[in-house]
Amino acid sequence: MFVLLTAAFCFMGQKDSPQTPPSSLEIRPPARIAVIEVPNLSRDKWEDLKKQESQMARAYTEELFKERGFVIVADSEVDASVTSQHIDLKDEEQWTKPHFFSIGHQTNASVVIFIAIRQTRSKTVGNILLKRAAGEAQIESWCLDVSKKRAVLDDIAKKGEKLAPPAGNTGLRLGAVRKAVEASFESLLKEFPKLGGTQK
Repeated sequence: MFVLLTAAFCFMGQKDSPQTPPSSLEIRPPARIAVIEVPNLSRDKWEDLKKQESQMARAYTEELFKERGFVIVADSEVDASVTSQHIDLKDEEQWTKPHFFSIGHQTNASVVIFIAIRQTRSKTVGNILLKRAAGEAQIESWCLDVSKKRAVLDDIAKKGEKLAPPAGNTGLRLGAVRKAVEASFESLLKEFPKLGGTQK
């Protein structure tokens, strides 16, 4: 059963006991952050949309941290590290702390972030009088402090939902992925104001 907000981490191919991760990120801008490519395990057969969802999750995560002064390691550099270590991100058994820390060391990153999309879907919400299309996304996220070898976010599951405006339903699942990413890092990023402005 998929349970929201439960914490469990895959370590060397095995699940550790649930733990409460540290609530804050000790690393400060302009620390380097490596965001790993996002695997999409949704059962949907629309491969083009799944690819867009993965790209959205990665790009938006990078945006959230970059606008707060963190330096984002180039995707190509992170991808090269994953490839050189023969890490298959579609294999959940390889979502391990040693792999993530190794990527951090290779890319000289202080923080490593990994997100996996579990499921996305379209649905209808409302009642018999008013029904609206909606998109839903379920993701899991990790945030690891490389220097201290600790997880700040440890396999945290979040759900995002995007309702259609009255005029249409374009991009609902992409919007749901975006909201799930926001929910994943909302508490963590509260202590880091956006550069050149105030936080919402």
